[in-house]
Amino acid sequence: MNRGNLPGYYFDEEKKKYFKIQANHIVPENAKYSKTNAKIERRETKKRKRKDKYHRDVVRMQTVVRAKPFTHPLLSGAGLRRELGRSPYRAQHTQRDAAFVNGLEASETELEIQGYTPEQASLADAHWISDISQMLVAVRHGVASHAVYTFHCEGDWGAKKTCERDQPLHAFHDPIRSFEYISEASDTYSPGRAFILASSAQTNLVSGNVFLALVRDIGSDDDLPPYSDPEVLKIGTEYDLTWDCKFERENWRFACGGTFGATVRNVVPAWVDFAKLEAEDSGEVFALDWLNPNTLALGLKPFSECRGNHAVVLWDIRSRGTVQRIQRPDKISGLRRLDRTGNNLVVASSHDINLYDLRYASKNTPVVNFEHKTGSPTVHMSILNEDLLATTDHRNQVQVYSLRSGTHLRSLLPYRGRKGLISKPRWQNDPRGVPYLQACVGNTIQRWS
Repeated sequence: MNRGNLPGYYFDEEKKKYFKIQANHIVPENAKYSKTNAKIERRETKKRKRKDKYHRDVVRMQTVVRAKPFTHPLLSGAGLRRELGRSPYRAQHTQRDAAFVNGLEASETELEIQGYTPEQASLADAHWISDISQMLVAVRHGVASHAVYTFHCEGDWGAKKTCERDQPLHAFHDPIRSFEYISEASDTYSPGRAFILASSAQTNLVSGNVFLALVRDIGSDDDLPPYSDPEVLKIGTEYDLTWDCKFERENWRFACGGTFGATVRNVVPAWVDFAKLEAEDSGEVFALDWLNPNTLALGLKPFSECRGNHAVVLWDIRSRGTVQRIQRPDKISGLRRLDRTGNNLVVASSHDINLYDLRYASKNTPVVNFEHKTGSPTVHMSILNEDLLATTDHRNQVQVYSLRSGTHLRSLLPYRGRKGLISKPRWQNDPRGVPYLQACVGNTIQRWS
């Protein structure tokens, strides 16, 4: 039959070419592309499909489903299937990750910022840099006071920690939207250095809207020469808003997106734009992430379409042009690259999370879809081992999803029912390299490990 689905044409499998379907009295005798023969083959194809569907339904209804306890990864599923050699490599990873998530237990560490009561210092985000034993925290002191602190952190995680610094690294007059850090490998430049990047939505004459600093030199007792002084940047005009900022680890660059479009700068010097995409050429950028050192994925609303859809576009920073890859009917609240190939992209909105393969011909169809509602204008996602995605939902719970199996694994709650808004869940590693999940609630750091 016509395998190409071209209206009015018949594909001959033997001759490997298309013939136009014509009336019986015009075509040669017994020609396959006659009108009557084409109708007969279409009917037979439909009949064969119905018959195959009927047999599949019969097999499904007569098949005995394996009991759930025998497939549970903590009981017998993971170990028994692996020992019998009946579990493929991908399935083993899926069961291992499910067992890991089911075994997570909650604990908490209370953090005290000297000079502030627990009610006056609520944590918004935290990074622990294990190689230098420093904790970076974003703290909210009030409606118009948001600051970044760093302090030395060692010992028992369950004990109360105190930040003894008299002054924060930097203070913003607007909530901190992005809080990133990158560290150098031991064979690159000098080991042990890490940069932090913090940004707020609206710029200020004093605090700016982007803060960049070298963590190794701040709060350290070593006599290392400074690599760069902390810098306060003003990206965009005073009327612009900055929604997202991300580091690029190979070339030491960072990108920011907002109402001004998107801009890329080197870590040193950070005052000069390496590449810039004007808002007239793109639109308002709500989320972004690096696919590779030269390509950015931007989640934006094109200015040219007043009532049009939102889109994910790819921008090669070596040029001024963009290419639209995904079209969405709603605002894109978060973007995350899944792996180093740059082919898989996680796109989040206020009511769902989708995994797209950018190599597919039908780019608007996700590979994996999760129904996930959130009340936040920005969806913060953290991904472990290219599989386990953690984020918060509208019920103030941490949800963990498997991107391999496309299933919801578990809902996590704070330690002993701690009250407060759960902020920025993030996968991190302890000194032994064992991963754990971390989030901030009030003046505490919650850990599921």
